[in-house]
Amino acid sequence: MKIGYARLSETDPLGSLEEQLLHLREYGCAESEIYREYKTGIVGHRPAFNEMMCRVGPGDEVVVWKMDRIGRSVDSIAKLIDELFQRGASLRTLGEGAENIDTSALSNTQDIRIFKLLARFRMKIEKERSYHSKLRRNPDRTNKSTLLLSREQVEYARLSLATREQPMLELCKVLGVSPPTLYSYVGPNGELRDRGLRVLRATAQQGR
Repeated sequence: MKIGYARLSETDPLGSLEEQLLHLREYGCAESEIYREYKTGIVGHRPAFNEMMCRVGPGDEVVVWKMDRIGRSVDSIAKLIDELFQRGASLRTLGEGAENIDTSALSNTQDIRIFKLLARFRMKIEKERSYHSKLRRNPDRTNKSTLLLSREQVEYARLSLATREQPMLELCKVLGVSPPTLYSYVGPNGELRDRGLRVLRATAQQGR
């Protein structure tokens, strides 16, 4: 069963919901199987989403236009995908490129663990951003000896680029660095480069 979900947030134009509904109908979601979430003004209050999840079962496919319609963080999306996987259901997004995802193609629980791992790294990175933003504002930040990324951030970048689960520009935004800076730590396929190796060596020495 194809179960559609459309959400209109506080900042979305009114036409956004109709556009979502159009995509869901074209994909084959029956009108009676599309759940509509209107802006509530209450953070985290999603009655239509909760109602939908109560009826999702084995073989069902939850369909959204884009990923941000059903989750606002890597962590929340990872938890949703895992829950659907445990129920024998899947998630399908209808966007283009990286926004086109079909989790029924995930072969096993190892694929699901990738999402969980990305979520854990994302949480660690958010906690460190304040500290590292101060470091980047330091007048000596142009010094090549200054390492702007932590071990967790380097590992997160390696995993994201190796699995291609996150676009490079989005990854740079999360880490707070430019693409050239990122590529001085990690290559486009997730391989470690000079500064990334230095980060790992420095943290290894600290742990002794």
